[in-house]
Amino acid sequence: MSPIKVSSLTDVKAVARGIHSVVLKKDGTVWCWGYNKDGELGRGNNKDSYIPEQVSGLTDVIAISAESYATLALKSDGTVWSWGRGKEGQLGNGKNKTSNVPVQVLGLTDVVAIAGGSPNGIAIKKDGTVWIWGWGADGRLGDGKTKNVNTPIQITSLTDIVAAASGNTHSLFLKKDGTVWACGNNAKGQLGDGTTENRGIPVQVKGLTGIIAISCGYDHSMALKNDGTLWGFGNNQWGQIGIGDTKFSETPVKILDLGNKKNDSNTASEKSFCVPIVLKNTSTGIGSVSTSYLCYYFDVPTTTMSKEEIKEAAIKYLGTMIPMADYTIQEVFFFENNCNECKSKINAKYTLSSSQVNRLKL
Repeated sequence: MSPIKVSSLTDVKAVARGIHSVVLKKDGTVWCWGYNKDGELGRGNNKDSYIPEQVSGLTDVIAISAESYATLALKSDGTVWSWGRGKEGQLGNGKNKTSNVPVQVLGLTDVVAIAGGSPNGIAIKKDGTVWIWGWGADGRLGDGKTKNVNTPIQITSLTDIVAAASGNTHSLFLKKDGTVWACGNNAKGQLGDGTTENRGIPVQVKGLTGIIAISCGYDHSMALKNDGTLWGFGNNQWGQIGIGDTKFSETPVKILDLGNKKNDSNTASEKSFCVPIVLKNTSTGIGSVSTSYLCYYFDVPTTTMSKEEIKEAAIKYLGTMIPMADYTIQEVFFFENNCNECKSKINAKYTLSSSQVNRLKL
């Protein structure tokens, strides 16, 4: 299997994925394709599409995010729009119904960043406040309750937030001072507070300072420090934390030292595998964070790949990781799932040898 270029798309600014694929173009339009049974493609019907099609009536978009069955879009005027499955309130429009066209998330203005989880939405305002909606199980909405909400509510205990991430059952928040806060399910220690107790109010992740990027997997978490070190915590059943064993950790443990790349940051986490990717944001120096199924679908070559090949692979397999207009790839790191010891078949598709899991320099 090798990457296939989506030839009908040009001027791509950002990408996202759930069970469908989403692309933001430089002109502010959004394009989707794939699964559409709940209106995930936002084009007014529920038919799957095998080619990119423009989302109906949506322009001036500056950021996108996706969860499994729904999509979020942030417009240049600071409003947030959503479409797809809405049964848990994740569309934020006051209803618990799906929508196959974009609907406005109620009551949000001056939004500067968005994050989609499974299934909920998060918005960060210009003033550093956090607003959240959708599925409330295990306290993941941070309001001290476990009920779903279909309109945004403020997490009043959090201020000065600059980034957020949402996993399957928990949420992470990065503060301006470099500390990380978490709420929701904590059965595997994914909140990093040294316990396995669920938290309905955000608690500080132990021992993390100087953090510049965060990411949530299914039930584990990743954080990248400004000194170039990568930290993980939570479920490690398949070695997804990357610490050399399969024991879960209730507090952050150091995984990887990226050395002098401390200003070029991006981490990824999803289910069984973690793939750290080092990027440089030419405008802010701060990395974005998303998730990846890379090791499931991508046969890592032993030879160095060209930048164009990496870009195509990233767009095809890495969801929202790489907004190509704003980021320059510096280096890509791959490391094996320790549980499979790099010699067993991954998802019954590829066999990776130790020589195939290498540091690729571009």
